[in-house]
Amino acid sequence: MHVCSLLFTLLITSALAAQEDVRIRAAAAMNKAEVLTFDHRPVEALAQYQAGLALYPTPYGCLLGAKAALEAADTAATIALLRKGVRHGLGQELMDVNPTLEA
Repeated sequence: MHVCSLLFTLLITSALAAQEDVRIRAAAAMNKAEVLTFDHRPVEALAQYQAGLALYPTPYGCLLGAKAALEAADTAATIALLRKGVRHGLGQELMDVNPTLEA
């Protein structure tokens, strides 16, 4: 019985550690994307946002990625990132405070 408990604990611990690793890699890509955005390199920033959001999508990250896609003149990526953001909880309140996306 103790062996099963130990194996179960190890399995859960390794699964949580793997999830944390994904979040760390996603955050690193998003941070790099923000730096590229501030350096006025939207195409490279978009690629980093897409890489980070593929690992761990967040509503605000999708919105930032959509803004980078808009700056990079990539309409398809802008729409795809906005849709992904909505699927992950992006609401009107976040979009209201980001006037760059207004028509």
